[in-house]
Amino acid sequence: MEILISVLVLAIGLLGVVAMQMSSMRNQSEAQNRTLAIQQINDMSERMRANMAGVRAGAYSNIVGVVADPGCITAGCTPAQVAQYDAYIWIVDSVRLLPSAQATVAGPGPDGAYLIRMQWDRRDGAPENIAMSVVP
Repeated sequence: MEILISVLVLAIGLLGVVAMQMSSMRNQSEAQNRTLAIQQINDMSERMRANMAGVRAGAYSNIVGVVADPGCITAGCTPAQVAQYDAYIWIVDSVRLLPSAQATVAGPGPDGAYLIRMQWDRRDGAPENIAMSVVP
């Protein structure tokens, strides 16, 4: 009888450990996606800082959805084409890295700041998003 009770207590303990491990893996996956989203936001802000002529011309204003590759990166691009290429690469990478990713850039606002936003789906299907205000 004592052995059966010991086995039952051990089994309940092991089930608790398994549940804790599953929860840990789920949280780790969500944290990794948040980290990737922040890296993508930082990537776009650095691309904007590297192309200030394109920023001043308004080429980074209101980036939404799929953007075409301008096809000039090896032949020499204008600042507006560099901005289009930056948006293209950024969105392609975002979709590759995050589930159901949507990447947008809005602005500039009255203070010259751009709002860079990443949205993706969590494992449970709920949307998650991170937005950062950036002044290039």
